Amino acid sequence: MINSVLSFSIEEFKLGAIEGYAALLVIAAVLLTLLAIVIVLVLNGAKSVKEHAEAKESRTEDAFFAEYGVTGEQMRLNEELSRKREALRLKRGGKGAVVPQPVVQQQTVEKVVEKVVEVPVEQTVTVTVEKFVPLDTVKEVPVETLKILEVPVTVEVEKVVEKVVEKPVEAPKPEPAPAVVEEPAQPVDPDAVEAEAAKKKKSAPIEGKPRKPVKKKKEDDWSKYEGDYDGYYYDPEDACYYKGNAPEELVDKLAAKKAEWDAAHSKGKKTIIKRVQPPFMPLETPKHDRKPPVAQAGFDDAIIYGQYVIEHAPGPECEEYFYTLYAPNGECLYRSSNYSSFEYCNRAINRFKSHMVTGFLSVGATGGQFYPMLQRRSYEHKGDPCANFMEASDKCDKVKKYYGTDIVREQ
Repeated sequence: MINSVLSFSIEEFKLGAIEGYAALLVIAAVLLTLLAIVIVLVLNGAKSVKEHAEAKESRTEDAFFAEYGVTGEQMRLNEELSRKREALRLKRGGKGAVVPQPVVQQQTVEKVVEKVVEVPVEQTVTVTVEKFVPLDTVKEVPVETLKILEVPVTVEVEKVVEKVVEKPVEAPKPEPAPAVVEEPAQPVDPDAVEAEAAKKKKSAPIEGKPRKPVKKKKEDDWSKYEGDYDGYYYDPEDACYYKGNAPEELVDKLAAKKAEWDAAHSKGKKTIIKRVQPPFMPLETPKHDRKPPVAQAGFDDAIIYGQYVIEHAPGPECEEYFYTLYAPNGECLYRSSNYSSFEYCNRAINRFKSHMVTGFLSVGATGGQFYPMLQRRSYEHKGDPCANFMEASDKCDKVKKYYGTDIVREQ
């Protein structure tokens, strides 16, 4: 019955004009064709993806090996050729074949040293023997020369093996400790202990309040001391006179120096205090106009370090001298007051340098004008007015940079 149903169903199956088994075969052929197309498409897609990846890798290798003038394909061919050559050498066992050797770990305690004794293989010895005849029979006897045949000598070379055994290093023996001699304890003075504790407590810094650094003072310089002047006092730290009264810490020093000065210069007479202005102090006259620095022949160090230029001009009472500090580019940085002699003017340059070290340089302002101001005690070095604060500050920086120059010229 099943066969009859199956045969009935196949016979009744139609595909358009085709019926039965022919229709079934057509459908199977169509399905196989579609499956083949799908497989071809999948394979082509995979192949294209692989080719794209290889092309990308080749571009990367080409970019990497471009520095060496070759491409990635050339490098791969060279590597393949090298492997084939090496395989061929190993196969033939020829010269140059690289045969991997087993790695042997050396675990030896004894060192073996081979000594080869060199002995010459062949030696030729020539001996001359003369026959002596008694004196009673005097005849000419020919001298016979005997030659020893050259016999090759073969000497076997013996390998002398010396076993060197490493001896264990003996540990150093500890030295006996020196005998400690106990000294009798000395009696402790409680007053001395309290005094030491109080001294440490006084010298210890207070928590929360850091100790201020101690500024070392310069040694006293009395080389410029010329006695007393009314209204002025001498400062041995700066080696110059200041207007006003001496501070308390200098009163005793000045009194001792005055007594020494009086003993050396008064010759037993009473010293009279000078009531005039010291001649080396600046004059209270207006500043003179400056001339530009004179150009020097050849290389001029002033174009690197700057310079001081001393000039002179007639004043109301005497010839007045004054100095000017110039930058390397010729810019006027500071104009001094007037002095009564060249010596005092040159002395004022050294005083200006000393005040730059011990004094305070800042920007001063008066009536809307800004200017560099150097202050040291009662001494004031006032610079020329500037257009604004920034220009005055810039000039202060330049003064700090070039005030220490040693170039001093007169014109």
